[in-house]
Amino acid sequence: MGSHPEKADKFGGFLISERLGVSSTAETLVAQRCDETTSGAKLVIKRALPTVAEDPALRSRFEAERALSLRLRHPNIVKSVESGERSGIPFWTMEFVRGFSLAVLRDRLIERGQGASPQLVEHFAAQLASALGYLHNLPAEDGTDARYIHGDIRPENVLSDLEGNAKLVDFGAAVDLAKAEIRSLPLTFPPGYDSPEHGDPNRLSAKSDVFSVGIILGELLLAESLRTRFETPPRRTTEQELVCFNEKLVAHETSRLERGDRHAVKLVREVRQMISREPERRPLLESSRPGYCR
Repeated sequence: MGSHPEKADKFGGFLISERLGVSSTAETLVAQRCDETTSGAKLVIKRALPTVAEDPALRSRFEAERALSLRLRHPNIVKSVESGERSGIPFWTMEFVRGFSLAVLRDRLIERGQGASPQLVEHFAAQLASALGYLHNLPAEDGTDARYIHGDIRPENVLSDLEGNAKLVDFGAAVDLAKAEIRSLPLTFPPGYDSPEHGDPNRLSAKSDVFSVGIILGELLLAESLRTRFETPPRRTTEQELVCFNEKLVAHETSRLERGDRHAVKLVREVRQMISREPERRPLLESSRPGYCR
């Protein structure tokens, strides 16, 4: 849930109506252009925090996210529109997605006590596979080979519009693993849905994102959260929590097998493979065919 300012906040030619969130480098805002009526189209602004201008490392991270976001053009990735600077504060704008996050969907399923249908889970799986297949194969800005990963796949960062189209957002943790210096950096990723190898730059790969997607799909199938919801501050998932989560998927698979639901059984087995502790056992996401794993 975002917060609403007590009075209208103007930023350049934009009128801010809501603050969606804040990270170490930027705040995300809902706005509309000042020259439009209150019924005008909404957009989202990602605006650098004042501290970014004073810290070269933070400024570099913000600029890297902005540059990558503006390059991304895929139907299942939120569209960035324009960038600029107002009063020395850099920003860029994105489309406003009317809908909900998969975190909201998961929580509603938990409240209802019933998991999502295999068809719905497969629908989101295929769209996320398409988005990540595009990202993982995106060349660097200069045209050379790159190995981008998102690095922060979580239910809050996957939106669904009212037509059911998934939109991947927030590329603040994305990195190009093809850059030699990455291997020597102490990379840090937001805790929660990160893979077991996220602490080791030499083991990171596209399959690290696959793990995170698998956890999200498993939560939707089970109508359960990997761990206690609403924990603050966020923390890394423990080995015991992963073992327990996999056991619940095995029980779900057994239940579906007893009902003769081969479709659901196949899906659960694919999800279990996606959350394998060893990256080499996880499938690659495939965006060029109806299935999403290979």
